[in-house]
Formats: sequence, C-alpha cells, structure tokens
Amino acid sequence: MKYKSLFQIFISIALLLPLSIFADVQAASLFTDNMVIQRDVQANIWGLADPGEEVNVKASWGESSKTKAGANGKWFLKLQTPGAGGPHSIEFKAKNTISLNNVMSGDVWLCSGQSNMEWALRGTNGSSEKANYPQIRLFRVKTNPSPEVQTETDASWTACTQKSARDFSGTAYFFGKTLHEELNVPIGLIQSAVGGTCIEAWTEKEQQLSDPMSVHRIKLGDKAIEGFDSAVAKKENQKLQSDYQEKLASWEKGGKNGKRPRPPRLKTNPLYSTNYPGNLYNGMIKPLLPFSIKGAIWYQGEANSRPGQASDYHNDLKRLISTWRKDWGQGDFPFYFVQLPNFGERTTEPIQEHPWVTIREQFLKTAQSLENTGMAITIDIGEAKNLHPRNKRDVGKRLAMVALGKSYNKKDQVWTGPLIKTCRFEGEKAIIIFDTGNSPLAIRGEGKLQGFAVQLKGGEVLHANAEIKGHDTLVVSVPRARKIEKVYYAWKANPEGANLINEAGLPASPFRYSKK
Repeated sequence: MKYKSLFQIFISIALLLPLSIFADVQAASLFTDNMVIQRDVQANIWGLADPGEEVNVKASWGESSKTKAGANGKWFLKLQTPGAGGPHSIEFKAKNTISLNNVMSGDVWLCSGQSNMEWALRGTNGSSEKANYPQIRLFRVKTNPSPEVQTETDASWTACTQKSARDFSGTAYFFGKTLHEELNVPIGLIQSAVGGTCIEAWTEKEQQLSDPMSVHRIKLGDKAIEGFDSAVAKKENQKLQSDYQEKLASWEKGGKNGKRPRPPRLKTNPLYSTNYPGNLYNGMIKPLLPFSIKGAIWYQGEANSRPGQASDYHNDLKRLISTWRKDWGQGDFPFYFVQLPNFGERTTEPIQEHPWVTIREQFLKTAQSLENTGMAITIDIGEAKNLHPRNKRDVGKRLAMVALGKSYNKKDQVWTGPLIKTCRFEGEKAIIIFDTGNSPLAIRGEGKLQGFAVQLKGGEVLHANAEIKGHDTLVVSVPRARKIEKVYYAWKANPEGANLINEAGLPASPFRYSKK
C-alpha cells in the first residue's frame, strides 16, 4: 500500500508539472532578448499565463501596462514605446517574473518572398561584409508550411554581426543597413522567406476561394494529398537514399572527380507543401501577428512567372497586401517590392512577349495604383544565366531608397528610377511624361537611347528612336512619319542595352502604353 501511495503521489506531481510550467507568464516568441520594438507606437504585446492571472508589463523607459489572461490562458495588451534608442529592458510579472534585456526601440521591417529574398548574405557579392552593427537586429523565421494556423515560431532575435548576418537575407541586410546609416535609428529585420514558393502560399487560403487560378492550384494540391501513400513514399525514399549513398561512395572512391552527386529530393506529404495555398501564411506569417512593424519588403514573383499566371499577378499581390494589412490592423502600412531583374537570353527583336515581361508590368501597375506601395527597379543588375543574381547590395539599397523617399519623407531623396506617368500620341510621335524620382532623365553611357519600340497602325512593331526633351519628358518616333498606336520600353525578359535612367543612375521601369 505504501508503494502504491508513493507511486500515486509521483504520478500526481508529474501530471501537475506541465500545468505549473504553463502557469508561468510567457511572452510570445517574438519577444526575446536583443529584440527591436517598434518606436513611438502603442505596441502590441501578448503571451500566455494562468487563466485569469493578472499580468503586469513594465519597461525601463517608464511605461507600464497590465491585463488579465483569458480563460484560455492568452493575454494581450498595448505598451507605449519610446523614440529611437536603447538598450532597454522589459519586465513581465505575474506569479513569476521574466525580463527581456538589450531591447532597442527602432523600426521593424518584415522581409518576405521566395529564394531571392531568402538568399543569404554569404552567397552574394557582399559576402566579405564585416556586418557588425549592434543596433541592427535579426530574426529569421524557420521554414514551416502548415495547413493549420500556427501561433508561435522557433526563433529569437540576435544582434547583427558578421557571423549572424552570414546566413541572413542579403537583400534584407543591405536594406536595413542603408536605413540604419541614413536614419541613425535601430532597425529590426524579420526574415520570413522560402525559395521556390508561389504568392498563393503566402496569402490566407480563404481569401483566394473566389480566384480561379488559386482554386485551380488548391484542387491540384488536394488531388496530390488524396493520392499520397506514406508507406509507399517511405519505401521509395529509402531506395533514393540507398542509391545516393552508392553514388557518393563511388565518387569518393574515384578520387572525387567530377561533380559531387546531389542528394535526392525525397517525397513528402503534399499536405505540408510550401506551395499549397495558405500554408506559408499559416506557418510563417500568422505567428508574427500582430507584432508592431514599420512596414514590409517583398521579393517574389519568379514562381508565378508562367504563361497564364503572370497576367493575374497584380490581383494576387493586391490580395496579399490587403490581407496582411487587415490582419496587422495598422492601416495601410508601407509595402515595397522588387520588380524582377533582367534574366534569360538576349533577343534583337523590338519586343518579346514573355511571362517575366508581363509580371514586371503587374508590379508597376500595383506600385502606381495601390496606396503606400513602391518598387525597386532592377533590370540592370540581374544576370542573364542566373536566377539568383549575386548583386543583392543594390537591390537592398534601392528598396531602402523607396522607403526613405516615401515612408521617411526625406526631402529631395532620389527614391526611384523613371516611371511612366502619361503618354499622348501625336501622329508619328509619342510624347511621354515620367515621374523621375527627383532626378532628371538621362542616358546611361554614350550614344542614343536604346530599348524603345512602337506598334504602328496595322500591327507592325519596329525599333524606335527616342529623345529626351526636358527633365521629365521624352519623345518617341519612327522614320518615315507613320502613325504610332502603341509604345514600348525594355519589353523583353532580358532588356540588356535599354539605357534610360535618371541622373542618379537608377533605371527606368519597363512599360507599354496604348492609345485609348
């Protein structure tokens, strides 16, 4: 009986232990040492505690706030944050007390997209960066596609050093570095990006059910899920691994001549696919909500640059931006994105109809129609044969220039390359007015403007002449005075040679414009 009694006591203690751990006040996973909290706002702060327990939050800058945990143990409150500076500390007190140290108050930017956003600094032209910026802080969300909404993420904030920045997004790093140097405020960067992913995966599934393209992708995913057999997949994966090990052993035995065998791509449950609509939103965006941020940057589109998909990208991007803004509850927070760079074989034809060209137009349309958005133009810094161009320094800097001009209202900031505003047709001429981004129109290099084409009445498309006529005006024409119906600029997947810029050296966005 005595043994049984002791056993029962042991079990009772074991059962109570997890409850006592849960009862300890906890802050959400985004609140860690070394974090950046958004400056000058009523910041959202939340976590877990014992149901009904009072939670007190006190900051070293003098502000405090309190609330009670709900029946589910969740608590939420707002805390006024100071101007830029630090380091600060934040104390969370209930039955227990926890403290966050080395907290900076500054601007937090979410950095999302696919592989060119994920692409680490070590794989860029900036791989030798010292990257020692104590006031820049990094938070990298691990890849986590999920069919169910997640509330936490397994990551923590770190100070930006050469070591911590090495595996962080190169684009995000150079964006944050530029802002920090220009503004002299702490910058927090949250990387949430996965290579090879479509925009539908980053958008709430329920918001896509009226979109035919998204519904088609959902149906394809559902079909793959229904046909998945875990036992069969396990057997096939074992064979793939076995074959790979044999090839690897043979390669090593042969003196490691030739390329190292590539590890096999193992079959996984399509329910957790990184391209199933909503999966990355559930697993990598929802856990960040509603952490107070300054804005977001986005580098994606390659996975949607396919025939039949690219022309719908404006709607896709608008839906994603609107969904994120609604969920964050911060109004129309800044959302800046990268227009896809030059890529692919060069063609001498006047124009080229290609999904990459179409999707660039969709980015331009979004930047010119959706409030508080902007675009970094990159058609001059890509690589013809590399989907992942190594120059992420200029990509990040150009995104930062957009932010400095539009979000921080830096007077006279050159914030973009030339963007078409209006075009009028006068017989054999097309007269185009540009938003020059606060820097007059110019030509890169010597010689004439290149990259312009026109469509004449009847459908013939020809190379065209172009001439700058003032700081924001350009005239396009063709020989032998024929009527122009449509004008194009840099309308190719790789518009190498297109040389319209502003005097700051930023390239003009590709465009086409037709008679109404």
